[in-house]
Amino acid sequence: MTDLQTFREETRNWLEANCPPEMRKPGDVAWGGRNAQFSHPDQKIWLERMGEKGWTCPTWPSEYGGGGLSKEENKILQEEMGAIGARSPLGSFGIWMLGPALLEFATEEQKKEHLPPIVRGEVPAESPSRPSVRLFEFETAVTINIIIGIRINHNIFSLSKIALEIRA
Repeated sequence: MTDLQTFREETRNWLEANCPPEMRKPGDVAWGGRNAQFSHPDQKIWLERMGEKGWTCPTWPSEYGGGGLSKEENKILQEEMGAIGARSPLGSFGIWMLGPALLEFATEEQKKEHLPPIVRGEVPAESPSRPSVRLFEFETAVTINIIIGIRINHNIFSLSKIALEIRA
């Protein structure tokens, strides 16, 4: 048996034992946050169990609370979750936007402080640009230039340019 076959079998067994029945039905996804609300008690259990394994962010490094899975292992995890109809345990701004920015630009200390709570679903799902939510404060700024244009015969014709400054 190969390592991936072993991983598949172990993942299948773990999901069977740990995915609550209610989370194997269509429904909403937990959004986490400090005052998270769950539509069913099983939703909280599922988030906690997957968060403990780091599988809310399966490909993030394990030293920051993620699952540390390879692309191939993550694909197997997603396939096995699909096979039992398991819902995603967490949907979050922190997973999609904040976490990847922290992984790329934050200091080691910042990563160790801020990424594990994202994995556990403890970071609010709201945008940190809202005045009432201030999640992190950083020391550096990154400017991202986005050029929207078209390419014709290897020439790029700019239609507009957008500059974003991210305080990281």
